[in-house]
Amino acid sequence: MYIEALGKDFPLCYTIAVQSELADKAGRLEDIQNLFDQDDTEKAIENIVWTISLMMTAAESREKVKCRMLGQEYKGEEPPTFDELMLLLSPGEIKESAMEEISNAMKSGQKTTVEVKEEKGKNAKATQ
Repeated sequence: MYIEALGKDFPLCYTIAVQSELADKAGRLEDIQNLFDQDDTEKAIENIVWTISLMMTAAESREKVKCRMLGQEYKGEEPPTFDELMLLLSPGEIKESAMEEISNAMKSGQKTTVEVKEEKGKNAKATQ
């Protein structure tokens, strides 16, 4: 999932840290959607941009940790800040794609991946 700003795509990532911050802002986990469904359009847009900023920062942090763990150098770009996004994004962009990308990132972050390792030994055939 990506958000485009000035012709550049920035990845979004939904992590436990993002979920925790969203839940704190919403009051509780079950009320996260209320951040975006407000009667006050200005506040809803501000919350959307804040969430985008949060998810961009999470994607950058995750990639930095991944690179460090693999012994690689991080060569990615620093994402725009909340204030920069407020200047870069238009209301049309927010309405058209931002909520869809946020939703897709959240769904992707909720998926569970199970890896199965092949068993070795005398019972390996029986368990396959």
